[in-house]
Amino acid sequence: MTRHVVFVGPDVFDVYQEFARGLKEVGARVTGIGHTPPQRLPPALGQWLDGYHRITSLLDAAEILEAVRSIDRERSVELVETADESLVLATAEAREALSLPGISAHTARLCRDKTAMKEALRQAGVPCARSTAVSSAEEALRFAEEVGYPLVLKPRAGLGALHTYRANDHTELEEAVRRLEVSAERPAALEEYIEGHEGFWDTLTVDGEVQHEFISHYYPTVLAAMQDRSIAPQIAVTNRIDAPGYDELKTMGRKVL
Repeated sequence: MTRHVVFVGPDVFDVYQEFARGLKEVGARVTGIGHTPPQRLPPALGQWLDGYHRITSLLDAAEILEAVRSIDRERSVELVETADESLVLATAEAREALSLPGISAHTARLCRDKTAMKEALRQAGVPCARSTAVSSAEEALRFAEEVGYPLVLKPRAGLGALHTYRANDHTELEEAVRRLEVSAERPAALEEYIEGHEGFWDTLTVDGEVQHEFISHYYPTVLAAMQDRSIAPQIAVTNRIDAPGYDELKTMGRKVL
């Protein structure tokens, strides 16, 4: 039987069209939820969708849930998925409300909330930078007195180093707090800055077991590239993942999983 998959946000980036194509090519029925008017969808995307439901805002979890319920009334939905990090939590909440399989809202929240993520890692015995959630300049300065500089301030649900600031002293930290408009309603993540080489370790994991893994290197660093737009960052992907130098990385990655 054809599986009915609701794909949230296929119109956000062009590359997401490939996810819709992949679903169709393995035999799924694909219904998209997006904010683009149907008549303005790229032809390449339209050919991979069996249906499309437009909503006002993809950042509105309640609206996504209502859209999924409306689609489900017309034809039973079996999976709700997204490829966009900013939509992972709302998609998980809709999935959970309909008792569908997939990443839980709790897991999605840990993926999005940087402070909660690090706390969960520490509780599992995985070392990571010291961090805390702050809702005022006073809280940020107290953490700075305890940990020292440099520090990094960023949104708790940040993405790709956007709105991320490095602070080397009290003055820079107070300025970063002001720029992020940190408050009780808008808490931020504050953590110690650790210098190192950056890269990515990604997997295809089934029932907790890694079936395939990918390793890549990022140059210079994400923060440096975001702060200086004259830099064209480079990602180098390796096919030598069995080299001894990657053993520690793979061990750490499996502990995180």
